This record gives sequence, C-alpha cells and structure tokens, in this order.
Amino acid sequence: TVVCLGSGEIDTWVSYLFIGGDKTKPVEFRARLREYRGDDYNDEYNRDFFYWEYCRLYNGISPNFYPDDPNKAMIELCDDEKFSAFVEVCAEKIKAFLEFSPESI
Repeated sequence: TVVCLGSGEIDTWVSYLFIGGDKTKPVEFRARLREYRGDDYNDEYNRDFFYWEYCRLYNGISPNFYPDDPNKAMIELCDDEKFSAFVEVCAEKIKAFLEFSPESI
C-alpha cells in the first residue's frame, strides 16, 4: 500500500494505492475506513486510486498546480501564511492516512 500526494488539473489530493498483495484486504480496509471517516468518507470511484481525499483550503477550493490555468487557491499560495497552512493541511492528511494504514488489518 502506498500513500501519495498528487495534483491534477482541478485539485490536490492524498490517496491510498494498493499494489499487489491479498485481494481481500482492500475490501476489509474500505469497510473500516468508511466507519472511521464517517460523514467525511468519500465513496467516489477513481480507477487509479483505492481511496482519495481532497486537500482543500480557501472556501473548499484545492490548489491545482497547472501553470497554464492556475486557480485562485494556487495563486494564493504565493502568500507565506497561506502556503504554510496548505502544507500543514497536506501533512496532517498524510499523517492520518498513514496512521490508519491497511497494514493494521
């Protein structure tokens, strides 16, 4: 299992990616994760990642890192305080993902 931080044309996210291993673990893990995350659980399908969540700031907007079409949240990262706050959000989300690892099943 890999925990990764990624960014696309729209948002920045943290995700779980399963590589090989026991095929029943993802099913068990999804059930435990749904219970753990409660109302924050994201059941939206993504073929690339087992589970992912946005790293959102600025009224629910997450920065995209595409130089051709930056969104408002990306532009606001030029401010030191907002950049630090975004890094903290990402780090806390990664930490939470690591603490709730599928290896604990």
